[in-house]
Amino acid sequence: LPPSQRVVAISPLLYFECVRAFGGGPTVRYPSKRCQKCDNIQRNHLLAIDSQWLHNWILYITQQTSISPGPITNQHLCGNNRKLKDGLVIVKDYRLVSQDLWRFLINAYGGGPDVRQR
Repeated sequence: LPPSQRVVAISPLLYFECVRAFGGGPTVRYPSKRCQKCDNIQRNHLLAIDSQWLHNWILYITQQTSISPGPITNQHLCGNNRKLKDGLVIVKDYRLVSQDLWRFLINAYGGGPDVRQR
């Protein structure tokens, strides 16, 4: 892979779980001054992922279980035009991930579909 595809931004929670399980470092952080335009673009390109699937994946990659999470199970999140269904609750039902992380997960585990924010 080219260097630009070897790095994926992840949440602090996932980072600390991975460091706890596997060690590593150093932490690479974004600059303290972030571009508001970039933040808005990134926020508009987040995808929903089933919270239970993500929890199972974190358990798997941190070696708290040997059971693979299997394909991503987003079918119940999907409403019209691949947007989130009404009534779903963030964290309880779904989490938001970057397109880069989504691509990594879908390539590794399959499943879907990709579901955009409302």
